[in-house]
Amino acid sequence: MGLVVACLALAALSLVTPSVPTTDPWGWIVWGREVAHLDLDTSSGGSPSWKPLPVLLTTPLSVLGDALPELWLTAARAGGLIGLVLAVVLAGRLLGCPRGAVAVPVTAGGAAVLGVALSTGWLRSLLHGYSEPVVLALLFGAVLAHVGGRRTLPLVLLVLGGLARPELWAVIGLYGLWVWRSGALSFTRTLLLVLPIPVLWFGGDLWGAGDALHGSSEAASIANLRKITLGSMLSETFGGGMLAVPVLALLGVALRPQDRTLRLLAGACAGYIGYLCLLVALGYPSTSRFLELPVGMMCVLAGAGAGAALQAALERGRRARQPRYVAAAVLLAAACVAVLGIARGSTVPNTVSGAHERAVLQLDLRATVAKLGRERLMRCGDPILPADLHWNEAAVAFTIDDHLSSVRRALPWNALDGELARPAVMLAPLGTPPEPKPWLARAEAIGRSGKWGLYRISPSTAAPPPPCRA
Repeated sequence: MGLVVACLALAALSLVTPSVPTTDPWGWIVWGREVAHLDLDTSSGGSPSWKPLPVLLTTPLSVLGDALPELWLTAARAGGLIGLVLAVVLAGRLLGCPRGAVAVPVTAGGAAVLGVALSTGWLRSLLHGYSEPVVLALLFGAVLAHVGGRRTLPLVLLVLGGLARPELWAVIGLYGLWVWRSGALSFTRTLLLVLPIPVLWFGGDLWGAGDALHGSSEAASIANLRKITLGSMLSETFGGGMLAVPVLALLGVALRPQDRTLRLLAGACAGYIGYLCLLVALGYPSTSRFLELPVGMMCVLAGAGAGAALQAALERGRRARQPRYVAAAVLLAAACVAVLGIARGSTVPNTVSGAHERAVLQLDLRATVAKLGRERLMRCGDPILPADLHWNEAAVAFTIDDHLSSVRRALPWNALDGELARPAVMLAPLGTPPEPKPWLARAEAIGRSGKWGLYRISPSTAAPPPPCRA
């Protein structure tokens, strides 16, 4: 409990620097407030998509009003930090702690944390309040509970993770089938534990969009729009020194061939990555964020590999004879850790500065929108943002206390091509006025506030709208 409180305190302290959610987390924040008011609307197109786990937290927190974004960031970052603690514990548990060799689990835990914290996307997800670091913590907790001989708790933790990442459903199904067939849990109890996934996942979209499969159809449309290849997803995940992680994980399995748990976890990671690749090949939206869970677990195995190499070296010092491969294993483990730390560590400053820049921009935008007020902003048209700032749409919707669908979610000029019933008001940074195609739309400056300009956009095929100043 003390570690949980410490992680919460560190997460809250991190908000001293400018910090904001981005696309998906903002959606969960808006929806949490809407669920609390029994007015859920998930019908907006594109990102974000409905995920029950975050909304289960943002709904009760919404009673605190405008503090909700900061509260969500605190909870999400605390969950990610707890995941790092669990990575240390799990890596040490997988190796055990030989008498007089505390350095072995310490090395394993340190390498595991290094891998997780520097893995592709984890830090950015943590800074912006995505759910993946939290789900990874739940996954670590589930494995720890299973290794400790428990069966109900691992399934509960996996189900909670499945309320945020649908790719986990296959893992949940396989584990649920195993605990039932092994006699650890009855069929009824297993079914009841898994039941929240379909009820909350499909029930949310059925309530908010009138279509239980709305999120799936939107994900398919995003996949068709982005056209991110499987090769680019894998190269982004394992590029920049991350190949050291699977090498270390395989080293651990090689050094401890009799360890059934290490073999099973390594096989599970490989199978999970193959399963995700198959989904992408079948048209599932592809992004390196989906690989954060198996890669995170692989980082724990990498930590176990580093610890196993040190353990082999310590045992060599106690024996007259030791296989020659031990020295090679130690050198390989040290090289992998060094490559991981140097290559991936160099990306941290850019990740942190990028998050800071996005936070400063969004906080300025929200201050501008709050100063204008909902009525003053919308009397001239529907709010819209430039395409490259679409990740702020839900932030604007939250600030004006409206649904996500109240902020235009299509590209500006396409949206105006016979689709708008009335003009749109674009908020754009000063110095970057919109330049629509003249045969589609006209744009006029109608005001400014802070560092933002307001431009009313209307179809060029219609009569000019009455004058309006915001």
